[in-house]
Amino acid sequence: MQPDENANIGPLIGSIIIVLILILGGYYSLTSRPIRPDERESPPLPAEQTIPTPTPASTEIEDLSADASSIDLDNADAGLVDVETAIQ
Repeated sequence: MQPDENANIGPLIGSIIIVLILILGGYYSLTSRPIRPDERESPPLPAEQTIPTPTPASTEIEDLSADASSIDLDNADAGLVDVETAIQ
């Protein structure tokens, strides 16, 4: 019995289609314009928020206690309110 010569054409066509899709996807990813860091929108810092100046590291109990007591936790969840309103 002779095998049919056209029986193996299906997997060949499928492989060609897959290779074409991969080539087109690679071309698209190479030619698409990436977002530059300066074009990204970053939210402005609130007026009351300041960046603290770093202090020298100390392991003394008094220094650690003073650092811990100087932390302002009253507005720790201020950013979460903005996230909650953005989600809704």
